Amino acid sequence: MEITVLGFALGMLLLVLPLYILYYYRINIWQKLAKGLLKMLVVMALTALFLKYIIEMNNTFVNILWFLLMAAAASAAVIVKARLHLRRFLMPVFAGVTVGSLTTGLYLLFLSLGIENPIDGRFFIPIVGLLIGNMITVNSKALATYHAGTAYHAQLYDYLLGNGATYTEATRYIVRRTIEKTALPNIAHTAGIVVSSSPVIMWTMILGGTSAVSAAAIQVLIIVAMFCSSLMSMAVTLWVYRRYTIGV
Repeated sequence: MEITVLGFALGMLLLVLPLYILYYYRINIWQKLAKGLLKMLVVMALTALFLKYIIEMNNTFVNILWFLLMAAAASAAVIVKARLHLRRFLMPVFAGVTVGSLTTGLYLLFLSLGIENPIDGRFFIPIVGLLIGNMITVNSKALATYHAGTAYHAQLYDYLLGNGATYTEATRYIVRRTIEKTALPNIAHTAGIVVSSSPVIMWTMILGGTSAVSAAAIQVLIIVAMFCSSLMSMAVTLWVYRRYTIGV
């Protein structure tokens, strides 16, 4: 399904009604509304421009480079949202996001959906983009919980180290508590996707020509992949951080 410039312009005319309602009731949010709409248009235009050329080129190197850029941006967003030190956590989080999204995405594309070339830009970029985007909230909560746990259980940590435990053994309890406290919110977050954004994606697939049954099945697989990749990313992040960091 394609849209013409005229069709897009006619669609944008839908803004006339809400703008009139705001004007009629003298709701003075024009400046914020204009900034929000302008920001949305600029972001979507730039994203569409980049993706247009990337998908048309369909070059494996370019697709992987774009994936790494998305992973790096998401990693920075995770750390900022968790209010932690960017330089200290960037590599562990980047490793977790990369491994979680790439492993799950390739499995889904190649084995489940039967895509012969899973690095094909038409399939690879949207799928890993969905997986990476879903990780931001989950991983930021996990990092914040882990960091708070190391501070709250500092005495236990020092006691275990003083009695001969290794760094990995001393932090095992904190990691277990982190995964325990993050897994349930992750399930709730995934359930929220099912009732909020998932129907939109499914309807969009149907508009694009996919059968209703296939669209629903693919949507279920994407939700499962989101849950799997987020937990995998969290586990890898904590493992890398504990493996290559001395002290907490």
